[in-house]
Amino acid sequence: MKSQLALRDTSTVAEHPGKVVFLCPRSRPEIIEHFVAGFGTEDERHAFEEHLVICDICRRLVDREEAYQAAFREAVTEIAEDKKEGQNATGSAPTS
Repeated sequence: MKSQLALRDTSTVAEHPGKVVFLCPRSRPEIIEHFVAGFGTEDERHAFEEHLVICDICRRLVDREEAYQAAFREAVTEIAEDKKEGQNATGSAPTS
């Protein structure tokens, strides 16, 4: 999957011959969000996963972001279901 953030700066990714090395992104929460959401090139994702092996802080941030994104998806699903139930009960779209 293509990267949608500017990850190729010196604060997050260092390139060595034939390898991408991920530098600690803990000061850039959007990087954690980005990877938990499934974005990033294959090389970027691999480098990030390697970084998680050695960085307890980033692992905890990833765990927290995964829980947040799961709760968000669940809330969106519940809202959509409630809206659909309201439409079915009245036969038309509910008014706000």
